[in-house]
Amino acid sequence: MKKETSLKYFQAHKGSVLCVAMSPDGKEIASGGEDGSLYIWDFQTGGLIKQIVSQKEAILSVCFHPKEKQIAIGTERGISLWNTQTAENLCSLEHSCWINAIAFDPIGLYLAYGGYDNSVFLWNIKEQKKALSLYGHTQEITCLDFSQEHNKIASGSGDHTIRVWDLQEGKCLWILEEHSQGITGIRFSKDGKHLASCSLDGDLRVWNLQTGNTLYCLHHDRDWLTDCAFLGNSKKLVSSSGMDMAIAQGENAISLWDMESARCIEKYHEHDFPITKIHTSTEGSKMVSCDMGGKIAFWDFSDLLEEKEISESKPVESGNLPCVLTIDDDEWIQRLIKSALKKDYRIISAANGKEGFLQAQKEKPDLIVLDIMMPEMDGWELIKKLRSDPEFILTPIIFLTALDSPEDRVRGLKLGASDYMSKPFNSQELAARVHKLITFKRQIEKNVEQKSLPLPSSRKSILSGKLDQIRFISILKILEMEKQNGMLVCTEGHNTGSILFRNGQILIPQEEAKAKEMKETILYFSQNRKGLFDFWLMAVEEEGKELMDISSLYSVL
Repeated sequence: MKKETSLKYFQAHKGSVLCVAMSPDGKEIASGGEDGSLYIWDFQTGGLIKQIVSQKEAILSVCFHPKEKQIAIGTERGISLWNTQTAENLCSLEHSCWINAIAFDPIGLYLAYGGYDNSVFLWNIKEQKKALSLYGHTQEITCLDFSQEHNKIASGSGDHTIRVWDLQEGKCLWILEEHSQGITGIRFSKDGKHLASCSLDGDLRVWNLQTGNTLYCLHHDRDWLTDCAFLGNSKKLVSSSGMDMAIAQGENAISLWDMESARCIEKYHEHDFPITKIHTSTEGSKMVSCDMGGKIAFWDFSDLLEEKEISESKPVESGNLPCVLTIDDDEWIQRLIKSALKKDYRIISAANGKEGFLQAQKEKPDLIVLDIMMPEMDGWELIKKLRSDPEFILTPIIFLTALDSPEDRVRGLKLGASDYMSKPFNSQELAARVHKLITFKRQIEKNVEQKSLPLPSSRKSILSGKLDQIRFISILKILEMEKQNGMLVCTEGHNTGSILFRNGQILIPQEEAKAKEMKETILYFSQNRKGLFDFWLMAVEEEGKELMDISSLYSVL
């Protein structure tokens, strides 16, 4: 039985609480407000430990030192560093603009800060001087976060963009621009390969920092999001939202997201006022949130994370489920695909094309989900290798990739892909496409066997896809222009038909019954059908057939 997640919710400040932070060990909470006060609270009891600061200016940002008993605050006039045990001001740095965001690097050598001068600065704490200045944003800095590797920092801005910086070279690695309104929160995953972000546009995004692309976008209807944070091993994400007081829409809620299924699994409505910020402990099981009503809430997700670990450790019986091979170098994508398909399929995986080909040879999967940009061997090279092997001629292959240009899609289909999906992707759509393709494959195999269609083992699929995405007559014209030899097989439900081609021209059987069946196939599938098609290269050596070009096709139907 899971205990209540919210441990405490109480009045902490006279005005809005603008910032909160947790100590590295998760035992202490710091809260700063528009009343100019900074308090330290005991997480376990909710009791006040000490008031560190009392001043006229609002406290806009706060952050615990990762190693020492120190805390940094940002205000309208600059930043200052305080001893949390003695409440002594250790040092201060005046700044001409408000400091909206501050963050210590993981080992505590530098303090990053940014505000209304649209720039990010690194302050060397020991030497008490600026060590690095990062420019590029066109509006105020709203949030900052260091990666655990210490060599990267991300900055969010009111200009709707996020910049990821390499601190060793002092240059911008990525400019992430898909949000449509100001950024309110950013967090690195524990491994530093992904970044979560939220915005006033109501979107919660997770980015792949190896490609700079969005993995998926989670939208809050009518809400403006104020912050986000990863939990535990980064398989779960929390976001905070606040009601738009001007139009009285939205909700003041903490939302819990499962990263494997990319869906909201729980919402907590503890807060009575719009939530301003959240912050999690280093190990990711505890959290603090604050709101515009001067209240803060303590949260403990330990039981929930433990339940997840227990459920993941239980073996899953795969039985005789169809096998799906996923080939992608991104572990998060692998987890998302597995979550979407594991109920109905046995999932095996590979991290690159070379490993994927070996897995395919060993397991003979019923379907392959394939990325394009990978180390060792990319998806373009791998699909050529698979389609040249008779074992995988009928194996459906779905390209699931961040490459989404029309040229890439055409190239993928020409190389033999059965379908093409771009990232971020919808889990239900992927499951539906996998189901349809595997069903189609089995129908083809069954009908080929029943009708004794002449499909030699050396056949090679060069063109396949959906009839609702390309006109049937266009398929025929492509085969004619390319002077192809082989068989076009089309299917919709239980209706399957085949058409033979020699040098791009349709072969009309001399036998009246077979000629009638082929003409009915052409008529049926030319009427805006929604089935699937596949063209197999093969030698066509039959004698005594009438050859027909596409322009004269309908004159004899």
